[in-house]
Amino acid sequence: MTEGDRFSALPVCVLIGLFLVCATLWSLTVPPFETPDETGHARYVNFLAAERRLPVAGVEARGEAHQPPLYYIIVAAAGELLRLTPIPLEPARNASFLWYGGTDENKYQHGADELPPLSGSLRGLHGLRLISILLGAITVLLIHRLASSMLPPAEALLAAALAAFLPQFTFIAASLNNDNLANALCAAAILLLVLAVESPRMILWVAGGALTGVAMTAKFTSLVLVPCALLSIFMASRARRERGVGFSSLRAATAFLAPALAIALPLLIRNAVTMGDPLGMAAQIATLPQLLDRKEPLSAYFLLEFPVVLFESFWGRFGWMSLRLPDAIYLALVLPVAAAVIGLLLEARKMSRRHLLLAAFVVLQLGQIVAFNLTFTQAQGRFLFPALGPIVVLMCAGWMALGRHYRMPAPGAGASLIAVSLMALGNLAVLFQFVAPVY
Repeated sequence: MTEGDRFSALPVCVLIGLFLVCATLWSLTVPPFETPDETGHARYVNFLAAERRLPVAGVEARGEAHQPPLYYIIVAAAGELLRLTPIPLEPARNASFLWYGGTDENKYQHGADELPPLSGSLRGLHGLRLISILLGAITVLLIHRLASSMLPPAEALLAAALAAFLPQFTFIAASLNNDNLANALCAAAILLLVLAVESPRMILWVAGGALTGVAMTAKFTSLVLVPCALLSIFMASRARRERGVGFSSLRAATAFLAPALAIALPLLIRNAVTMGDPLGMAAQIATLPQLLDRKEPLSAYFLLEFPVVLFESFWGRFGWMSLRLPDAIYLALVLPVAAAVIGLLLEARKMSRRHLLLAAFVVLQLGQIVAFNLTFTQAQGRFLFPALGPIVVLMCAGWMALGRHYRMPAPGAGASLIAVSLMALGNLAVLFQFVAPVY
């Protein structure tokens, strides 16, 4: 590695170091089971560690047994190796919790025996949360690589920092949650698909397909990778045709779909046999009837409640979606989002195929969330995190476009490092100013 390479790697190392510090502080500060569905995730891990087989949905590992198993297998294996399992699972419910008609944001009561986190009664949970933090760091690195393929170095660093210090992302990355593995795998697959659009290497389609198959064994939010891959193949075909270079769309599709299906098909068949459908939706409906809430696509929910809750919980809505930030913060966040959209619209005709592919991924991921909310009321912004890389890259591209329109200078390396540091401080300010006092 040359001196120049070491210098260029330094800002990324700083970014990852700051993320690890922030996420670890979130993990140690947020009490056990005060993150979405963490009790169900812990039951799944305990079951695998004890029984060494997959649970039967609706009968065993109540809450998350319908989920694909890869994250839980990894965490259970680590828990056994490090002697962190079983995770004690007797949390005392808080009768004053918001969901129960009270005013408290914490769902469970927490005793002094839980502290200090890494040596208290729930040290196993806090220890296993560290695996999610590492997966979050990998996701940030992959998002930086994606951003670097499309943006100048300073803007690429800002895009990755926006993802790293997004309070909701850090909150989820600091929890026991299979989102974290799915987010990392989706970030890797998206990167390969974006690179494949302009590359002659067929191995990118093969690797992208393999990662897609693995991602589907982590969480089915990754399903949108399949239509995005087919779109990227179409774009690659157009790009080659314009350059007069031969390209076989069928060969590329086969190279992608063959490993994706080979890896995911055993799980899909198992789900169809044991749960009644390949994705386990029937089992989810049967085991979580209290969450069932069917709606029409044009209902008032999708026009009024859904966009507001999704926006808020993308940036930061903590606990079991019970802890909101002040309204003024959410209103202020509308401004950078609007600026990014305006910038993208100003240069819409100049958008590359890669930009269009990222936009398609975001739209498809949003469509998947809408489809899920036809059955359940779950407008959770974390469901957009498989598309977090495309979102932050497009936001930075929009800001750059707006800056060019008004002839504003692009940020330099020093300014980007200052911005990264400020975002990390803002992330911790949210934790210690708004989240920690609740618990």
